[in-house]
Amino acid sequence: MGLWEVIALAVMERTLGYHPCDIGILTCGSESSRGTLLGGQFDWGGRLLKSNGGVQRFAQLERKSSKSEFEAAIRDSKMLFVVAAGNGNQYQVGYDIDKSPVYPASLPYDNVITVGNLLFNGRLDDSSNYGAVSVDLAAPGTYILSTIPGDSYAYMSGTSMAAPMVTGAASLIYSARTDLSLQDIKTAILSTVHKLAPLKGKTATGGMLDVSAAIKWTKN
Repeated sequence: MGLWEVIALAVMERTLGYHPCDIGILTCGSESSRGTLLGGQFDWGGRLLKSNGGVQRFAQLERKSSKSEFEAAIRDSKMLFVVAAGNGNQYQVGYDIDKSPVYPASLPYDNVITVGNLLFNGRLDDSSNYGAVSVDLAAPGTYILSTIPGDSYAYMSGTSMAAPMVTGAASLIYSARTDLSLQDIKTAILSTVHKLAPLKGKTATGGMLDVSAAIKWTKN
């Protein structure tokens, strides 16, 4: 894709047996992509402006219906989306996405979990976006060993490292707890966070991911 950046939405859905689930992606520029999600289509191609993990605004030249189509594709999906909160402004200083929304991180839908980047000391990284409404919780996202081109590895940081922690937790719970729906899993993850004082007012839950507590969550 050259210099065009790709926004990949982490998605998951339980399947019958073991079948791969393709991931729909949204692209910057005029390119488009299509992903087949268990027989259905998650298809949206258009001009997007990316701001460190989140779409900050839609290009002025894009047709008016694009934003509503983009939102509807996520809102009407039967999948659970785990989204990075974004890595701040051009100076990598995180900001309140309740006041300055980025998408899809600021979407208010029940099937979206938005994740901030937690440091070793229990605080959000300075680059991590935050929001007492829009950002649900935080997860480790600093100096995370990840894969890079060339069959190699490197340490990386950002909300795009934190979001996969929650995706992995949700997948684990979904595999182990077949009695739970996707909405139950979101509730389990958010209602069992480990509370941290520095996250109060920065995230909706005021806490960090606690996988052990989430997988033991009991539905009332």
